[in-house]
Amino acid sequence: MQEVRSDVVVIGGGAAAMRAAIAAHDAGARTVIVSKQTPGYSGNTVIARSGHSAPFHPQDAPAIFAEDVLRGGEWLNHRPMVEAMCREACARLEELVAWGVPFLTRNGRLETQPSAGHRLPRGCYTVRNVATEVARPVRAQVDRRGIAVLDHLMMQELLVDRGRCGGAVGFHRTTGEPYVVLAGAVILATGGGAEVYAQTTNVSGVTGDGLAMALRAGVALVDMEFVQYYPVALRWPVTRLLASPTLFPLGAKLYNKHGERFMAALPQGTENVTRDIRARAIFREIAAGRGIGDAVVLSLADIPEADFRRYAPDMAHIAELKKLDYRTARFLVRPEAHFFCGGIRTDAWGATALPGLYAVGEVAGGCHGANRLANNAFTECYVFGKRAGEHAAGTAKGVPAVSRALVREQVQAVQRRFQPATALDPREVRRRLRQAMWEHVGIIRQGATLQQALAEIRACGEAAQACGGTRPAEVARCLELSNLCLVAEAIALAALTRQESRGTHYREDFPAKDDTAWRCNLLVCRAADGTLQVQRTPVVEAE
Repeated sequence: MQEVRSDVVVIGGGAAAMRAAIAAHDAGARTVIVSKQTPGYSGNTVIARSGHSAPFHPQDAPAIFAEDVLRGGEWLNHRPMVEAMCREACARLEELVAWGVPFLTRNGRLETQPSAGHRLPRGCYTVRNVATEVARPVRAQVDRRGIAVLDHLMMQELLVDRGRCGGAVGFHRTTGEPYVVLAGAVILATGGGAEVYAQTTNVSGVTGDGLAMALRAGVALVDMEFVQYYPVALRWPVTRLLASPTLFPLGAKLYNKHGERFMAALPQGTENVTRDIRARAIFREIAAGRGIGDAVVLSLADIPEADFRRYAPDMAHIAELKKLDYRTARFLVRPEAHFFCGGIRTDAWGATALPGLYAVGEVAGGCHGANRLANNAFTECYVFGKRAGEHAAGTAKGVPAVSRALVREQVQAVQRRFQPATALDPREVRRRLRQAMWEHVGIIRQGATLQQALAEIRACGEAAQACGGTRPAEVARCLELSNLCLVAEAIALAALTRQESRGTHYREDFPAKDDTAWRCNLLVCRAADGTLQVQRTPVVEAE
């Protein structure tokens, strides 16, 4: 068994994890990053677009930005978090520029692009519009400071002793060796869990690990019903590529198989709307049989070539490789599960209700409310990564050690999953779970089908608990399945509880928004008997 001691441990490997580790280190704390893969070279951080929102426009201001974020989140956002993000966004992006991130500039200033929900242009993009242009310079800052990085460790359980989080246990995904990480403060930055859906933009391995760890440790999740679906994931001429949100302010249009521009018939009369509206419109066309298979047509005919090449360079590259004229090509797109607007409940410093435990990035909930505006995810990561790292460093020293009995108990619990594999194939259970989530807890929901989904999710969860293996890769699959099942149940329960439609959550049996009854947040908690419970809580307006 390997045992690692530090002041602060950051679990995760994306933008939020690296920024939190840098901040904790710079604040004087011994810091270690523990990641399932390799920070800066894996996860959603390196396959995403590079968009970051910040109020650099001459007519913009943090207060204007904050009002747009609150409106986009349908007024369920944690206001102090929103205000902190909008106030500190420019400083965090200027810091990235100083670290070598090649953002597009015009006249010596960061160039900002418009996107739906933002009244003023705020989208800052890199030259090639790929997030590796951001991730690699940030990883270089981690390495320059000599921050310890432990790759390929799957952490599964938090160590909670005498009402405080003091570390985590897991194992090495290649060797199977148990690992115990002891620290005065733990920062979860493990991302979301959109792999719980059959159709997702996320990379493999984004399995809700941090969310499930927090639930099992008694920490509440908030806003889990609000899952964002990216409306225009490409299906042709390539897959695994997202059409840039900058295309719609420039004039991109959507058509069904009959050549009808279906979004022109909506009350908004345009494709340049927030993602929730666009995703539902496309989904309805496909469900009604008016799609081309499982997709609709994205037309770029009205976009000037210079704009296309500057603001969608990856799509321009694909068009060249495939020898396509982008003006006449019928790009095919569909909605896919993309981002968890909800997550672990924190304050504006990333601190949870459990002393010693922090959460930042997509694993944390509150900032986005019922819907996230484009390009706010990375801004959230860098703003709250810095805030949480600094705050954790200030609380991590002089903390009592976790009891050895608790460490042994948790290590043994993980090791018990190393057993001869059962006849049950975890990959088949995972497939069933993901399909049930996509069909019944997806873009359009109903009470009856949510109940069906819960029954299937719970059956999958029981199967996952009996799952084991003799090889580390098999055990990792089983533990990921357990995490996915727990997160899936949290989403479905919250979606069943909220009897209205708001933001990304659309109930066909309750299609209207109801501020009187439902302008509140929903918390999902794990009871002493292991069941999940949902309770209402007022929206946080101040701290």
